[in-house]
Amino acid sequence: MAIITCEKCGSKYSDKSPKGCENCKPSSAEPYTPITPEYQPEHRESTLNTIKNLSIVALILFFIFGASSVYFLSFLKKENQQYEYTILAPKDKDLSQQLKTAGEQGWEVISSRRALSDGKGIYEIIMKKTKSLPHR
Repeated sequence: MAIITCEKCGSKYSDKSPKGCENCKPSSAEPYTPITPEYQPEHRESTLNTIKNLSIVALILFFIFGASSVYFLSFLKKENQQYEYTILAPKDKDLSQQLKTAGEQGWEVISSRRALSDGKGIYEIIMKKTKSLPHR
């Protein structure tokens, strides 16, 4: 059931009322046309704008709170992590296999450089992995 505002006197009445506005009582010569939201385009347009604006605000808030919660949770996770480090110095021909083996063991490359040792090319690779903490 919708509440309708009378165009003539401004009083409110139900759209279920068979005679329309009780204050104005339209004459029998005048056809009765209810003023409903469908007949009030400016009302419909403002309602759509309000819904659009609220949707935009809700979306912005969702992203703000979502991003801040992800940041907060990642901060908590990193605070309790400890790492162990190792340095690899493979020769050119062994580089691929040693990186594959280290990756399978959970090691992550954090720095690498190409170096020369006694005229031979080697890589110096610093790696880390999460240290297993003892259970409490």
